Amino acid sequence: MGFWLIIKNKNNFIIDLIAVKKNYQKLGYASQMLNFFIGTQKKKKFFILDSTQQANEQSVIFYKKNVFKLKFSKYSYHLKN
Repeated sequence: MGFWLIIKNKNNFIIDLIAVKKNYQKLGYASQMLNFFIGTQKKKKFFILDSTQQANEQSVIFYKKNVFKLKFSKYSYHLKN
């Protein structure tokens, strides 16, 4: 149905990817997965970082809906071969 890739780095977690199968999108499963993860970490202080692209409107809406706030942004450039 779905999966996530979360990387732990010291006291930070980086949400590298959250994916839900197309048939199950827009039904709240990604939010449930995210809330489950946050719930397992309640006793710890940590930051959650995400590397979504600003142009990915669906992702930006998802994080805003789940009470994430944009603290900073940066550009990443990739070499084309």
